[in-house]
Amino acid sequence: MSLSKKQKSFRVQTVGCKVNQVDSAALVRDLRDCGLREAGKDEHADVCVVNSCTVTIGADRDVRKKISRARRENPESLIVLTGCLSSEGHSAQEDSDIVVGNEGKPLLARMIMDKLKEDSKTSAAGARQKIYGGRAWNVFGRARAFIKVQDGCNWNCAYCIVPTVRGKSRSREVAEVIEDVRGAAAEGFAEVVLTGIHIGLYGNDLGENRGLADLVHAILNDTDIERLRISSIEPTEVSENLIHIMATRPRLCPHFHIPAQSGDDEILRRMGRPYTRDQFLKITHQIADQVPGVLIGTDLIAGFPGESEEAFQNSLRLVEESPIKHLHVFTYSERPGTRAASMPDQIEPQVRRHRCNRLREVGRKKFNAFKKAQAGKRCKILVIKKVGENCFEGLTRNYLPVLMKGSFEIAREYELLIRGYEEKKNAGILVTGPE
Repeated sequence: MSLSKKQKSFRVQTVGCKVNQVDSAALVRDLRDCGLREAGKDEHADVCVVNSCTVTIGADRDVRKKISRARRENPESLIVLTGCLSSEGHSAQEDSDIVVGNEGKPLLARMIMDKLKEDSKTSAAGARQKIYGGRAWNVFGRARAFIKVQDGCNWNCAYCIVPTVRGKSRSREVAEVIEDVRGAAAEGFAEVVLTGIHIGLYGNDLGENRGLADLVHAILNDTDIERLRISSIEPTEVSENLIHIMATRPRLCPHFHIPAQSGDDEILRRMGRPYTRDQFLKITHQIADQVPGVLIGTDLIAGFPGESEEAFQNSLRLVEESPIKHLHVFTYSERPGTRAASMPDQIEPQVRRHRCNRLREVGRKKFNAFKKAQAGKRCKILVIKKVGENCFEGLTRNYLPVLMKGSFEIAREYELLIRGYEEKKNAGILVTGPE
């Protein structure tokens, strides 16, 4: 395959988490810098990249489908597989011209350009970089900028393959992150979301006991970003300092997502989670007591191996007894290469699904009640996107979705009165009107 004088086009498809989305945004930036252009929606692309996830068997299947479809619809194109699935090894590699794991992403754009000039199959391990994905906020086309501050994980949860495919925790220097936040603010973004694979480990590899709270403090002091939000953080890593900053610095959004995974101590032990049910309850109640209006979300897994009905009831009670308002519930799925996949006492799939539905119903009720309680309150709302004539979607500081009726500008924050609650799909939406 050789480069013609016509500008080559590319398409990047992403499967997986926000960190993978940031990596894709960085790759888009790199490919643009190399002189390629993004293909239109219905246009055949000269380069088709799938940035993969392998956290579940379902994600594996999705990646395989995307690779096969790319090959079928673009038979003369360069097919590229990168991300977590390529780090682990998979049959999807057989249909790909370039296979590059996470560690090789910094080299990928140059490899693609080199490959366009010749015609041999390419694979690369690459030299592991500390972090890939900086300066990537500006290709998302969104009102919020996602800035990657950390990658990798040092934990060894029984159900998770991520440490194998992402490596050990690595952190970006504070000065680099601040430069990115300033850049996002200068381009008009009102909110920055700090993201990573295991963000609570931020700074552990930098020395001098620098942690996530220190990074947040530095960003708030050294930038003028209107809203700062942190992504998912483990229960053991929510420090008193971080809670204090959220309680006293309004620019840090009052929103925590803290994965519980189970409300039963024996299941937590089998999962390899280093905390107890009581510790989770203690930290979430401490947050709720100290941070006005905070929204606390969590992750729960239904049907983990060995989960008895009593253990499952403990998860239900955890939701009821805690100040959690928003749930992400996952049906347990065996992931080859993890300890949990070979554990005895696997739960029947129909039981897993039933328990998942029960948890989701409890979660819907709590989230709806929290939304209804917002009626009559004044909230600062960031406009995310237009969804109709004089109708916009917005987001409160504590992460509630809002439907805004009137004339607004994207990525501007407005203080509005919440008029009421209107039931919609996905458990409802808040509605505001003109003053």
